[in-house]
Amino acid sequence: MNILEKFIDIHKQCIIILSGFEKLHLSEYASHLAKDFNFELIEFKYPDFESLNKAVKNSKLKNVIIYGLTFPADKLEFKSNYHISLSGNKTLIDDESQFNLYTQYVKDNFINKFKNIKAAEFNDEISDDIFNTCIQYIMKKVYGDDYEKAQKKYIEDSESVSESIPESESESESDYTELDSTESSLVSREKNKKVILGTRRILKRAPIEKTTKRKTTKKNTTKKGGNKKINKIIGTRKVKSVIKK
Repeated sequence: MNILEKFIDIHKQCIIILSGFEKLHLSEYASHLAKDFNFELIEFKYPDFESLNKAVKNSKLKNVIIYGLTFPADKLEFKSNYHISLSGNKTLIDDESQFNLYTQYVKDNFINKFKNIKAAEFNDEISDDIFNTCIQYIMKKVYGDDYEKAQKKYIEDSESVSESIPESESESESDYTELDSTESSLVSREKNKKVILGTRRILKRAPIEKTTKRKTTKKNTTKKGGNKKINKIIGTRKVKSVIKK
């Protein structure tokens, strides 16, 4: 099992919330995270809590990324595992009604991590930070005191494939103003990049079977030399063919 499968096996769900403003590309960051995790993506349109709660309830696998403006805890009929809020100043948001709603209810949200965004443009570095924040939380929940040791697995996997990665897939530099430029922070940042890259590689090689809706059809074919059963497993991400004699 990969790290997400282990977490889901323990907690029976993985519900991650991204709250904040669409002006800050909230939906795009959520979409990237859902793609990385191979999770269902749910958009919440405030204040339609009835539809939100119904959508989560009807999600049989309970492995979802939810994004929207704000998520007051007393309105939710489910408990999230992790909640990241993307915030920005009033001038940057440039929508007084949305800004006032967010600030009015933010104290009623159960938020694990705030990220103060200082530019309206989509930023790959911020997307990586969101991914890494979620992965660090998941790894700490799964490995506990062995967290640091477990990180080495992902760093080693990153280093083993780094030479074959096309330039377009490598981690790009950024002028993200919240990052500390001290030597210790730069070392930590480089370590995080390797964990991000290694984790993504591992997740791509080992997709989460439990989070993939699929159906199985069997078809018998006769060929010279004996019969072979061909089971086609049709998933949301790809089709696998398993051939047994």
